[in-house]
Amino acid sequence: QSELARAAHDRAAEAAEAAQRVADDAATAAEEHAAFARRAQEERRAVEAQVLEMAEARRKIVVTGGTSGIGLELVRRLADRHDILVAGRRADTDALPVLPEGVRYVHAPLTDPEAATQAIAEAMLKAGWVKLDNLVLNAGTGFAVEGGIESAAQIRETLAVNLTASVLLARALFPWLEKAGGTLTLVGSVAHTGQGLFPAYAASKAGLHGLARALRAEWSGRVAVQIV
Repeated sequence: QSELARAAHDRAAEAAEAAQRVADDAATAAEEHAAFARRAQEERRAVEAQVLEMAEARRKIVVTGGTSGIGLELVRRLADRHDILVAGRRADTDALPVLPEGVRYVHAPLTDPEAATQAIAEAMLKAGWVKLDNLVLNAGTGFAVEGGIESAAQIRETLAVNLTASVLLARALFPWLEKAGGTLTLVGSVAHTGQGLFPAYAASKAGLHGLARALRAEWSGRVAVQIV
């Protein structure tokens, strides 16, 4: 009986230790998520400050991801002073009611980067735009999953929206930007240095920093490139 009691005691102790480890892991994950949310808010304010520093002269501006969150806030602040084309994943019937009057909209989900790039370029041609003062690549996505273990489909979607689409759009719209001596603004993240539980998101944002450096060198003196 004493051996059984000791065995039961040992099992109970092991179970208690396992429960404590789970609780500690959960607490750590919660702290990391909270810290990430705080940094995201700081980034949001930085992006607003950067974009609102644009010259007061009326400009032609494309904003991706402009139907919600920070993108929509920027559009609302800029719409009365500039000509804005918003690109987003929402259907026209859902997007147009939330956008300021006079803002153009094109349905262009960045989950298909090539189709989205073509749709945005066609929308600019349809609007009669021959130059582009500012291209703000704000759209982004990511997945918060248990243990940070994303599926292959989630990784592909994150990279498509956050990185591939940015490369294709920057390339495709460069001629418009060059005519205006314009600015490409990439919306990055502090996660580019490495963010626990968000590996694909962090990798995509690190890629944006590499893209910004490459395009600055390539476009020097013709188009300004910034990442905020």
